[in-house]
Amino acid sequence: MERKNSIERLILLSNNIRFSKSKKIKEKLMLLSDDEKIKGLNQLNNDSDKIEIIKTLQEDDKKIETLELLSSDSDKVEIIKTLQEDDKKIEALELLSSDDDKEEIIETLQKGDKKIKALGKLNDHYEKTRKILARLLENSRNNLKEFLLEKDKTYTKIGLDPKMTVGIEIETENGIRPNVNTLVIRKLKKIFKRQIGEKVIGWETKPDFSLPDGGVEVTSPVLTDSEENVEEIYMTCSLLQKCETIPTEHCGGHVHIGADYLKSIDAYINLFEIWGNAEQIIYKISNEVGTIPRTGIKKYAEPISPKLKNAIEKGSINLDNEEDLDKFIKDIQKVQRFKYSGLNLLNINNGKNTIEFRIPNGTINPDTWIENIRMYGRIVQMSQKLAEIEKKTEKTEEDKRLLYLKECLKEEIPEQEKLEILLELLFSKEEKKVYRDRYISSTKILKRIEDDDNPLKAVEFSRVDFKRKHNLEEYHDIAIKNRIEAINEITKETVQSIKTENKLEKVDNENMEEMDG
Repeated sequence: MERKNSIERLILLSNNIRFSKSKKIKEKLMLLSDDEKIKGLNQLNNDSDKIEIIKTLQEDDKKIETLELLSSDSDKVEIIKTLQEDDKKIEALELLSSDDDKEEIIETLQKGDKKIKALGKLNDHYEKTRKILARLLENSRNNLKEFLLEKDKTYTKIGLDPKMTVGIEIETENGIRPNVNTLVIRKLKKIFKRQIGEKVIGWETKPDFSLPDGGVEVTSPVLTDSEENVEEIYMTCSLLQKCETIPTEHCGGHVHIGADYLKSIDAYINLFEIWGNAEQIIYKISNEVGTIPRTGIKKYAEPISPKLKNAIEKGSINLDNEEDLDKFIKDIQKVQRFKYSGLNLLNINNGKNTIEFRIPNGTINPDTWIENIRMYGRIVQMSQKLAEIEKKTEKTEEDKRLLYLKECLKEEIPEQEKLEILLELLFSKEEKKVYRDRYISSTKILKRIEDDDNPLKAVEFSRVDFKRKHNLEEYHDIAIKNRIEAINEITKETVQSIKTENKLEKVDNENMEEMDG
């Protein structure tokens, strides 16, 4: 018994000696430079002393350098939390094995976009990522704007009637990193939530089983042309970009406009005549510069103009005695038959009550969304405006100009000229350039590619004329003639631009052939 007590006293004495020695070493190390502190860490016997010294290091890189000297992840976490820079914390996550420890560090990051970047370091593909993203998106709107919106960018309105309602569907597929992908996004269910009365609304995320690679569809709530709603379009696209999701060849970018904006049969006829007679052009200007319609365009967004023309010729659509708008819409829906139409009318009076535009490719470029919403919204807006003009007993010069432009779309004229008439009907001078550039770009690309790769070779377009009586001479005054002449000048420039580009490409190809030879 006495021997046992002696051994315990010796152990205690030894521990006290080691503690005293370690304490003296630690006190000396505290007075040294960072590099000397790091060299002396091996002289310390326990991690708690090492941690105390490491915490006094000034540089994040120096602290990261010492982590391998610590035996447990919990000690490493304690040090990583003291790092100043978010990027250094993310770098240090590689030295942790547990997702719980990584999650603890990620939650200490200051910037929202850094948290999203760090999600790629997690081993668990889904649940941890979903939880972190969900908590991040519960932040205040101002905090969300801070990391999702560009600080120096002004988010202006789209340019639509504020009474018009809009909705969009953003389709995208799996991201570059396997752990930050659409499977996680769709588990969020609802993002950018806000309270409207007793109802919570937001952007809904759900699976899209038409997409083969784990697709997700992010659907907006009902939007109007307000700065807040425009910001949300940019925020949603920014989130999808930061999560590195990909809008692939399979994805579409659908725009919905509230059908209640059109008040009469005449308004719908204007819609069909504007759309039908410019449909081929609209397919060429519905995507951003440098792109053409996706290869599945015929399957998922076929043109409606041939069906409308057929129905008019066969008398399937009766305009002589038709006054019931709902019946007229049902007749049109029978003509359309399937929802996979570039202009889809099957939602009207059927749940969503929207006119759907299905032509655009999938995109997470918010500028492209704004431009497409403006284009389709203006087509609907002009259709209603023309119906109101037609009812007037006295028409202004501007009224006559708009009516004449719409009627000009029915004529057999060069496509480039028809493009300029459509742009003149819908847009201001400043706005036209976006859509003209799209047309020139897609026309060049379509001319270059093989017929088998041209998605528009597989589809048919027709002229649409409901043959209502209009006295065009009444509208064709000198001012309108001058306007059309100006349009023709721009058309010549557009054609010349395309021809010049084609000549340059031809010369380049000939030069390449000579070099190959």
